[in-house]
Order: sequence, then C-alpha cells, then structure tokens
Amino acid sequence: IFKFIMKDFKIFLEDGSIKRITPNKLLIKSLVDDAVKRLNFYKKLKLNSETSKYILENVYESLRELADAVLIKDGYKSYSHEASIVYLLKYNLSLIEINKFDNFRKIRNNSKYYGKSVDLEDSKEIVELAEKLLKEIKNILKDANS
Repeated sequence: IFKFIMKDFKIFLEDGSIKRITPNKLLIKSLVDDAVKRLNFYKKLKLNSETSKYILENVYESLRELADAVLIKDGYKSYSHEASIVYLLKYNLSLIEINKFDNFRKIRNNSKYYGKSVDLEDSKEIVELAEKLLKEIKNILKDANS
C-alpha cells in the first residue's frame, strides 16, 4: 500500500530545489539515451538476491533521468529527486505509478545510504514500472527532440 502524500511542485520552486533554465535538446537526448541504455543493461541481468539491489538502484536512476529530461524540456533543473517525480503529475501520468516511483525513491535511498536490503519483488516491479513510464515519457518528450 502506497501513501499518497506528495508535496506541491510550487514548494520545490520556492525552496530552491527547482531552478528555471533554458531548455536544452542535446541534454534531453543524452539523458533519454543514457536512461534507455541503463534500463536495457539491467533488464538483462538475472534477478536474484545478489543483483536485486543493483537492479533497483539503477533502474530507478534511469527513471529519474527520464523525469529530469521532462523538467529540462519545460525549462527547469531539479536538485531534488522528489521534485522530479512530482513534476510528472503535470502530464497526467497515473497517480498510482507516480506514487510507486516515489516509493522506489525511498527504497533506493534506504538501500544506498542506510544498507537496507532490496526485495526481489521490488526489483521486478520497478522494471515493469520503468517499461510503462519509459513509453509515456518518450511520448511527452517527442516534441522536444524535433
């Protein structure tokens, strides 16, 4: 069960977690390319107790790169993973999917910074989520790459 508690995007603008920038098509393309390569690489790994942590952390990273690409398209730079995730709500992406993404942010932080283990099921689930969001975000970005 996911908690549906997310900050309003305006708060991130006010506290400096988000800054206005000039959109950069080359950076957007680079972020998307890196995200796709990272996702494809980690999807090839056999999921087990030794790889689940790395799969989740890196697939999360590919999702964050995609979210940052959307922000850049719209003239923002994020200094907060949470802000990047919240911003996707502007594009009417599924609230459930965005909350899952934010939950994976928390799991990744606990794994990366506090040594918590990662469930195999969470790693499977983030790969599935990434596949869905990759299609949706590429659709959002298609105008930025023309």
